[in-house]
Amino acid sequence: MSKKTSSQLLKIIEGLYPTAIKLDLDRLKILLARMDHPEAKLAPLIHVAGTNGKGSTSSMIRAMLEEHGRNIDAYHSPHLVRFHERILINGRPISEQHLVAALEHMLARNDGAPITFFEATTATAFHAFEQFGTADHVLLEVGLGGRLDATNIVPGPGISVITRISRDHMEYLGEDILGIADEKYGIARPERPLIIGPQRPDVAEHLYQKAKSDGLTFFAHGRDFEQADHMYHDAHGALDLSVAPLAGTHQWENAATACAAIRLGLGIHDLNLCNPAILQAGLANTHWPARLQDITKSCNEKLGTTFPHVLLDCGHNEDAGRVMANHMNSLGGNCAMILGLQPHKDAPGYLAHVAPYLDQLIQVPADVGLPVNDMAHHVPNRKLAHWEEAVRLVQKEKPQTPLVLCGSLYLSGLILKRIG
Repeated sequence: MSKKTSSQLLKIIEGLYPTAIKLDLDRLKILLARMDHPEAKLAPLIHVAGTNGKGSTSSMIRAMLEEHGRNIDAYHSPHLVRFHERILINGRPISEQHLVAALEHMLARNDGAPITFFEATTATAFHAFEQFGTADHVLLEVGLGGRLDATNIVPGPGISVITRISRDHMEYLGEDILGIADEKYGIARPERPLIIGPQRPDVAEHLYQKAKSDGLTFFAHGRDFEQADHMYHDAHGALDLSVAPLAGTHQWENAATACAAIRLGLGIHDLNLCNPAILQAGLANTHWPARLQDITKSCNEKLGTTFPHVLLDCGHNEDAGRVMANHMNSLGGNCAMILGLQPHKDAPGYLAHVAPYLDQLIQVPADVGLPVNDMAHHVPNRKLAHWEEAVRLVQKEKPQTPLVLCGSLYLSGLILKRIG
């Protein structure tokens, strides 16, 4: 048994970061060859890309397949509280013992070569799936983009899924929405049916034409499946999506994409997966924290506050702002917001939607050690060094105001770690 913990081993990985970053897969290819190609030995793949909703959609796919009795290994990023959340073995976070073993194996094969944290931990996940899982499917959530993402190195059968595309990570993917769509489309493979979730019209048409040109088998929202409010329709019939416990009407869109992935994508070869009762039971068991999550009870109990509503959300781009605005409106508006956006995020795009429903805005760091995103010229606000200090200030000044804590996965993780 190793004398090092997973946290210590992850710190070693952070020290391997290359001085020059290239968006390619060369470093990872070398490492995986040294590890005897675990990526080539995995169960059929469910590969999910997109800007918004890929985590929620992935969690719904996993919950519905588990309801069918399938074993699912999954890779998500980033985590909220513990790194172990990123690697699920048979649907459960990897154990400390297995994580340590997988990290040590990867580090020994890498032998000190420069590599990014995400590349190294993706290789670790592939090894863990090969060694410790008994999966019927491996579900991979893209980290950034798609075409050059570390998860896009896995060969073999399965399905590819593209959720809603919008502008995010522009420093890597550019400003052009169709160019961003091309990067997401990069996960498509001739051997895997492609599911295209709801998109804005120009993006939808762009993806349809690319799939047609490449001769792919694909199933597209508006052509092969429909979602209107909480109802889903495809050639197999209708499904009521309202059983999904994730808050926000946008989650019906994600649920529709997840249902299409199973009923149309995987269902090509297994009609048993089209059973509406089993799928709805799986949707009802979906759990995906920090997505419009109601934390009123735990916040009030742990921090001694009296807010009527406390909402936690990790969305941080323009589409996320639109979703948040709809939810703030449903709470009656006049909300207090504690916002932690990373400095490179689209503050104007996010705030343009939520500003009409704000009564108070306090900025906090999105993560420990990061500066506050300076957006004082967009919405009047104050800045504080810690989210809990901000909560206590709102409690003092506006104790009966709905409170929203949002803007960053890292901030959401800190909050969940504190209040449970």
